[in-house]
Amino acid sequence: MKSIMLISFFLINFAVNAHQVVSVYDYDQDNNGVVSSSEIENAINSVQNGSILFFPNGEYAFDKTILLGSKSITLKGESESDTIFTLSLIH
Repeated sequence: MKSIMLISFFLINFAVNAHQVVSVYDYDQDNNGVVSSSEIENAINSVQNGSILFFPNGEYAFDKTILLGSKSITLKGESESDTIFTLSLIH
């Protein structure tokens, strides 16, 4: 039973490491803990196809449209209740 658990852990760990995981805070240019729509857009444009863009707990306000083009990335929040995305798109 122990050998099966070790193999399962290895496979799960390998699958997670197969994708580039990047924190959106890596793109906080002012280092003020507030990530703007432009900084989020820079992060999306900078990561590789298939990457995971990680959003730590906090509130993220999108005030403009961000196009992904043909890139396939995952936006992942730290938690369902404390990672909050708000949209305030005004035309």
